[in-house]
Amino acid sequence: MTSISTVNNTAALTVLRSGQNASSVEGLLGSSSFKASSPAVFKGILTAFAENPNFVEQFNKEFKKQMEWTAPDGSHIHPNNASHNALIEVIMANRDAFPPGEFEIHTNLPDGASMHVTIPSAEDVKLARFAEDVAAKQKAYDDAIAAKEAAETPDPEAVKLKAMADVVKTLVLDSAQQETGETTSAPQAILAKPYLDEKKDAA
Repeated sequence: MTSISTVNNTAALTVLRSGQNASSVEGLLGSSSFKASSPAVFKGILTAFAENPNFVEQFNKEFKKQMEWTAPDGSHIHPNNASHNALIEVIMANRDAFPPGEFEIHTNLPDGASMHVTIPSAEDVKLARFAEDVAAKQKAYDDAIAAKEAAETPDPEAVKLKAMADVVKTLVLDSAQQETGETTSAPQAILAKPYLDEKKDAA
């Protein structure tokens, strides 16, 4: 691990400090609590922030959100912890702007605890995001197909009403055939019987 105390990055820190958006990202990167896996990685992180003021703004917003978080027991996150988490968020959101290979960052806390995380390579992040994009598009396609099939499936109530209408139609036609002397099949006679019985009773 490499901290700023062992690497000469004065120029990058000077640029970062001179920006209007200089904030606790400077405090984190300039402290002995923060360490990177190599001098090149440390310099790459420092340079990315120095050359992109919007990264500092992103860091500030994430840092503020982290500091506003409250645990169930009412406790709050330590500023070093918030800075560490904010740095990870900015790096992952702008992965191509930071050192391309896999690297590690480490932050110590005042109570002796520490946080350590491995940042995946830019290529691995790109592949993971591509896979997520493909999965999202596949889900959208599957949902669209399912919705289309559901729309094409007949409504059970509509099917029932049509069946009843067909029965009524059969009864009416068969009774008409009976009145004109036309022969009917056995099933037709059974369906028409209640109607014919009513006519006999009426007579």
